[in-house]
Amino acid sequence: MKRHPSFPFLALALLAGAPSLAFAQDPPPPPEGAESADGEGAEGEPTDEGPVPPAVADFVEAPWPEAVEPGEEPVAVLLEIVVAVDGSVSEAQVLEGPEAFHAGALEAVRAFRFTPARVGGEAVEARIRFQYVFEPPPPPPEPEPPAAGRLEGRVLAPDGDEAIAGTRILLSGITDPSVEAETTVDEDGAFAFEELPPGDYLLNLEALGYESSEATETVAAGEATELIYRLRPEREGRGEDFGLSARARVDPPPREVTRRVIRQEELTQIPGTRGDALRAIEILPGVGRPPFGSGQVIIRGSAPNDSEIFFEGIPVPLLYHFGGLTSIYNSRLLTQIDFVPGNFSSRYGRRTGGIIEVETRDPATDGLHGVVEFGVIDTSILAEFPVGENASMAFGFRRSLIDIFFNAIVPDDLFSVTQVPVYYDWQSILTWRPTPKDRLRFQLYGASDTFALNIDDGIGEDPAVSGNLGLTTRFANFQIGWDRQIDDDTELDMEVAYGPQGFDFGLGDSLDFDLF
Repeated sequence: MKRHPSFPFLALALLAGAPSLAFAQDPPPPPEGAESADGEGAEGEPTDEGPVPPAVADFVEAPWPEAVEPGEEPVAVLLEIVVAVDGSVSEAQVLEGPEAFHAGALEAVRAFRFTPARVGGEAVEARIRFQYVFEPPPPPPEPEPPAAGRLEGRVLAPDGDEAIAGTRILLSGITDPSVEAETTVDEDGAFAFEELPPGDYLLNLEALGYESSEATETVAAGEATELIYRLRPEREGRGEDFGLSARARVDPPPREVTRRVIRQEELTQIPGTRGDALRAIEILPGVGRPPFGSGQVIIRGSAPNDSEIFFEGIPVPLLYHFGGLTSIYNSRLLTQIDFVPGNFSSRYGRRTGGIIEVETRDPATDGLHGVVEFGVIDTSILAEFPVGENASMAFGFRRSLIDIFFNAIVPDDLFSVTQVPVYYDWQSILTWRPTPKDRLRFQLYGASDTFALNIDDGIGEDPAVSGNLGLTTRFANFQIGWDRQIDDDTELDMEVAYGPQGFDFGLGDSLDFDLF
């Protein structure tokens, strides 16, 4: 807000023994070569004869009163002030103006600095009237609208992947009824609604030879929701020749949710996960809680081996360490988890349970970052840093601490404990962007879980079952990925990985199993 004094002064009286003088508000210009009314000659040089009024040297801005709603017109306050010979304001009082503006105007004017009034070239004290103008503050900027979302998908026949081209889809807003749109499905059965405000929408699907269908969808800000709709063929008329007939009608869901996308910032804030994003999968719909001591994933009641876990498109044998205490990958290096509980694409293989696809992020390029965590269960370290202008690296390592505390708790006369349990995991990422459209990423990651006991006296009455009881699972992957953005609609993604997997089990001298 900018406020300006109103010039020239309405009246001027010179004090300290000087005679009282008055100045016209807008004096006419003097003739050429004559002195001006403010004591300046034709060339603008001050003279010693006429009085010179004070002028503002340092202006102080007063805020608009909080109790007054700003309008469109400025507000003026008329004051009478005394300007001392040193240019400061020694006295000030309000003559006219709204009361709410008095305090602000007085406080501002008392902090003014003037060039003092002069008579005969000497500074004198002056009493003047001064008009302080409050300009209304500009209106606050309008808040930016939330990021738009997108609805996209396909319309298919009840069975298979046959597209129903020409389907008419009408979209109407529920949250905002003013939003309406219409589109027609293309030959591949695809459709899309772009730039939709976040909220709920009602979709009506109409196709020749198929029954109409309705669906309610939710659009999230800055996200694309991918859907699949399946339409039923229209029922044919039945003749009246049949003496006995039966009819059964089963209504399949009008759409299929192909994927649930969970962001890392959401997963790490779920209570009970200790900030482990991958452990948050256990509370999602369709995921069962594994038995205590098991690190397996149970999706929709299927066996653990019927589901698959992918890291950047490459399957891995484990998601959790022994006992399901923590996951095998540092959550700070994850960017997104895709959970597909069923009806997934054939590109995931011939699994019948569900799919968990984990995406990792690139290491930081703005400097060195590091995290060290200590706990009763495990300890971990993570570091990431840039390497030159177009590359960055990250290293992570975690080790369990349970064996250290277990030795101090278990009685010595029960059995001798060598390891119980011990797990490791490690991650190493190098990302290089040779061009703006290409990204190469090298990853080395793996995990190892070991549980071992040394039983001296055998179990029960069988002395043959003695010695070492051990279980070890381990794997390591070296993975190379290449991403290339060919154009706005086409992206190439290639992943290659190699690494061993092992499973060892032994019980005394009677059983030994080693799978590599």
